[in-house]
Amino acid sequence: MAPIAGPLLGGYISDNYVWPWIFLINVPVGVFCALLCWNNLKSHETPTKKLPIDRVGLMLLFVWVGALQIMLDKGKDLDWFNSPVIVILTLITVIAFAAWLIWELTDKHPIVDLSLFKSRSFSLGAVAMCLGYGVFFGNIVLMPLWLQSFLGYTATWAGLVSAPSGVTAVLTSLFIGRLMRRFDPRALAATSFALYAVSYFMRAGLTSDASFVAFMAPQLVQGFAMGLFFVSMLAVVFDGLPAHKIPAASGLSNFLRITAGSFATSLTTTMWYRRAAFDAAIRADPRKWW
Repeated sequence: MAPIAGPLLGGYISDNYVWPWIFLINVPVGVFCALLCWNNLKSHETPTKKLPIDRVGLMLLFVWVGALQIMLDKGKDLDWFNSPVIVILTLITVIAFAAWLIWELTDKHPIVDLSLFKSRSFSLGAVAMCLGYGVFFGNIVLMPLWLQSFLGYTATWAGLVSAPSGVTAVLTSLFIGRLMRRFDPRALAATSFALYAVSYFMRAGLTSDASFVAFMAPQLVQGFAMGLFFVSMLAVVFDGLPAHKIPAASGLSNFLRITAGSFATSLTTTMWYRRAAFDAAIRADPRKWW
């Protein structure tokens, strides 16, 4: 339901209140979910045991991921590697990542189980998930940006354009379980990539005078792709892994997916603004470009 409620609620808050409430609204939701889980799941606790914590690995992970995230967030605003801040953050990321990688490969109780990459299914599935999610998330960022920056859409109406993908995603989720029992997850994942391609091809022909329905139609196709993509890719990622490694695999695959989304956001917005500046320069003086 998040792809439906998120754009609508986010747009409404942006138009009628102040945009930081998009983030603050998560506080009561988080508290409610925590109380719900505590009251209903505390009687289902599984046996626990105390294990050593890889504090050094955790700190190195915090350093390189934090530096990487700040670099990706601020790169466009600071003109990337023309800024000494971005250069320093990049160096910190590279050095801390190299130290973390060496530490994790030699520690007896690593904070991240890198042995998961020995599984061919996990490695290829994680790469495919990162690429697919990166393209998907980059597209999600660009559409409302274009609608609001150049076409005069309000945040609420931009949310209405995005919300239909959530509707078809929910409809797909109703029968994805049956499809998983009948078809190879790899075939379903390939189908989701094909549907994404159709959705993006439909967007490629959009112009500034396109109708609301024309903007919404690719979102409907994208929703079917979303419904197939996440479930089938997780099945591929977890295939063949022993049960005790599933939690670590889930955490690592989610981390890689979110990181890929951060890269996609930075790359697509940078390309967007640079292309917009280039087009503005052409319109200002067309003769010098011939």
